[in-house]
Amino acid sequence: MLLQLTKYLKSNVATVLLLSVAFSLSSCGKTEESIEGTGEPVVNINLLGVDNSFEGLDDKASNSSKSASIGDISTKLQQSLSQEQIIPFDDQLAFYATLTPENPLEKSALSSGGLKGQKSAATVRNPLGNNIKYKVLVYDSSGTLKGEKDYNNTALSNALGIVLDAGKTYTFIVYSINSTSALPTIIGKETLATASLTGVSQDLMYFKKVLTLTYGQNNLDVILKHQFSQITTKIQLASTIPSGNGITAISGTTINPTSANASIKLSDGLVTYGSAVTLGANVQFSGQGQGVRTLTSSPTQVISANTANGTFRIGSITVNGVSKTNFAINNLRIAPGVKYNLNLTLQSPCTQDLARTPFNLSGGTPQTFTAPAADYGFVFDLTKLDNSFNLEINNTLLATKELQFQSGVATLPRNIQFADGTLWGGTGASEIYNLTGTQTAPIIRVVINETGDVTMFGSKTSGGPLFPLTLSNGNQFNRITWNKTGDNTIIATQSVQGATLMQGSGYGKKIVNCTN
Repeated sequence: MLLQLTKYLKSNVATVLLLSVAFSLSSCGKTEESIEGTGEPVVNINLLGVDNSFEGLDDKASNSSKSASIGDISTKLQQSLSQEQIIPFDDQLAFYATLTPENPLEKSALSSGGLKGQKSAATVRNPLGNNIKYKVLVYDSSGTLKGEKDYNNTALSNALGIVLDAGKTYTFIVYSINSTSALPTIIGKETLATASLTGVSQDLMYFKKVLTLTYGQNNLDVILKHQFSQITTKIQLASTIPSGNGITAISGTTINPTSANASIKLSDGLVTYGSAVTLGANVQFSGQGQGVRTLTSSPTQVISANTANGTFRIGSITVNGVSKTNFAINNLRIAPGVKYNLNLTLQSPCTQDLARTPFNLSGGTPQTFTAPAADYGFVFDLTKLDNSFNLEINNTLLATKELQFQSGVATLPRNIQFADGTLWGGTGASEIYNLTGTQTAPIIRVVINETGDVTMFGSKTSGGPLFPLTLSNGNQFNRITWNKTGDNTIIATQSVQGATLMQGSGYGKKIVNCTN
């Protein structure tokens, strides 16, 4: 009968037969329901899971763009590599930081070079959680909504019951916010061109597929894609760090940039980001206390376009009784839709001091010296100073303004102080020109790490311990390009303000194998 009816309809152009298409759901390949009409075409919607594959930074978006399409992100090997930085914690310890995509596919593919210039054929998927809600919408070729239905990932659902035609093309949209209780309302859902989700701050996932239906079985494999990033942060003490109080306090931990929410066009997956959250996404740790050597955060959601300027900040951290403030890891590359692990290990590297070059400036006469190649940066120790200085390293100034340690100089106001607020010549610290240091106990230490970031430490008394310093009054450090394979040219300079002198030495640091 059906064959005869089909032939009859073909001979009567004015007659249109609407075929009721039933939908079946499956999770991880298992069909939960399949409702078939008598000889009618059937669309099987197979929910295969959530795609966590890393595809690199998008050509269409940068850190300055406001929108990006996850579906258009192109694979770039150099952006998917594990990112590594070494950031000094004090003059003896450093944080070894790595930001790595979570999925093992990226790691194995990268190690074999299999992702260069092409997308991987494999996909890393995780199942959608139990009872997670998601919505399916169907649009015809003109962009008109033909039907929609909400689903629960675990419970069996009723038939979709949307009347569609075999031989015609439809666009299927699926979305979820990884919630068991809610789905965001679609704005302008009547047409595909106007349909969008706005102000979404939850874990948005999206899928789109254009499918031309045929008589019989039609399989639609749904793989949802995260639209926002997630970063899990772990801070730990290396086994070489002696037992002590551990990580007893941490606060003010954030990740930037992030937005309060985002919107997405269902027609093409274009994401538009809302207003920026100035303080960043809060990174939540728990469990810090006496003897704790490892802290792991809850996953932190980051709502942002591609960026190469991500920052992880620690407002304050106390490790083995030593407190540090305003600690940051900069220039993190973060792509939307990717899960990352940010690991920070505090350890004491094994290094060797290279040739130490002494210097002795007076009367404002600059001095130039050459430092050999070093892969762990450069250290500049001062044993006498009156009362300001700057360094030019490979044609880049250490700081945007000459570092002034003394107050009362109208033409060059003080622009550096101790991180705890102490000032030279005030309570707790002698005037800088009254201090005298030694090679092993300098009064000022400048540390340029392997990535070119600058930190400084100072003593409050002659021969005393070193404490972190911070710039003020509009001064800031520049990032230094340090040659790891060739010589480095350094010019020490001073502005003349009364008695003017500077003594000390500079030396490179090289990482060597630990002997035990």
